[in-house]
Amino acid sequence: MAHVFKRKDREDLYYWIQFRDENGGRHRERISPSKRHAEEVLAKRLTEVAERKFLVRRESGRLKFKDFAEEYIAKVVPNLRWADQAARIVRYWVAYFGDKKLSEITPEQIEAYRAKRRLAPRIPGSKKLIKPATINRETAVLKRMFNIARKWRLVENNPVTLVDMLAERNRRQRYLTTEEAERLVDCAVPHLRPLLVVALNTGARRGELFGLKWRDVNLSAKVMSFTDTKNGKRRDIRINETVCETLRGMKRSGDYVFTATGGKLSSVVHGFKTACKKAGIEDFRFHDLRHTFASHAMMSGVDIGTLQQLLGHSSPTMTMRYSHLAPEHTMRAVEKISLARRRDSGEVRERISRFRRRAALYLVK
Repeated sequence: MAHVFKRKDREDLYYWIQFRDENGGRHRERISPSKRHAEEVLAKRLTEVAERKFLVRRESGRLKFKDFAEEYIAKVVPNLRWADQAARIVRYWVAYFGDKKLSEITPEQIEAYRAKRRLAPRIPGSKKLIKPATINRETAVLKRMFNIARKWRLVENNPVTLVDMLAERNRRQRYLTTEEAERLVDCAVPHLRPLLVVALNTGARRGELFGLKWRDVNLSAKVMSFTDTKNGKRRDIRINETVCETLRGMKRSGDYVFTATGGKLSSVVHGFKTACKKAGIEDFRFHDLRHTFASHAMMSGVDIGTLQQLLGHSSPTMTMRYSHLAPEHTMRAVEKISLARRRDSGEVRERISRFRRRAALYLVK
């Protein structure tokens, strides 16, 4: 007989369902901590049995995670902007779940994986652990995988929806002084210097600069257009004379502005690290060039709205992280407000006397 129950032989908060298929075979499924949800799933299973659709669904539920992952990498990943990174993350999950069936993966198992990852070093042998933000990106990939599996009718539920994201505390705001920035550019190899100058003066992301083509640069109008952006939307920005002079002095070799072999740049890690070492700059990444631009823009009096547009942030939340760097700007705003101003004793007595005279005139009337 079909019913919802809890297992008595183990400590389990989840509700199970039991029912029989059209051939009389008995089936049990572990559903969720919600009894109401379990009852809804049971009703759906009985409908599938009545419509002779249950056996088809049951076959899809036997698909192994690793087999689905390979299909996901082949059909879905190539359409993503960050395909290489997505494929690498999918393989992390394959290494953990392996031969486990899609329908058997639970939120507890996902949490166990994340707990293991939080104790893993970022680089083998390093004392620095993997950041919560990294684990959240990996969790988001798994969530998308299960959404696709549901769309393909391979699973009934997405277990990742019951997993909370970790709190992220990425408050890094390392930026260079004017002297450090000049020293970094001077210490870089010749072909890297223009890239650093443009990055420091535009705040553009590394991917945007690597994908920049000469056709997207208008030196006469002092406008630069990024088509390969984080959110996929075209972004046009104004460029200063320093950037224009730098680009005018560059030799064009192919479609891309910044290139070493005529094609699109893939990495400048080695050259950048060498330049930082020669300049005596420690704990500095390429992305911190963007922080440097934003920090100096804010300290120069650029307002939050304008800086948001220059950086290409979709909301002001990310831009607000630089607001503390504009003390003079915020002080001018505060000075415009004066409530409950403190007065000397003579002024207070005069205000009280004036109030009493007005009250006396009112009473006479």
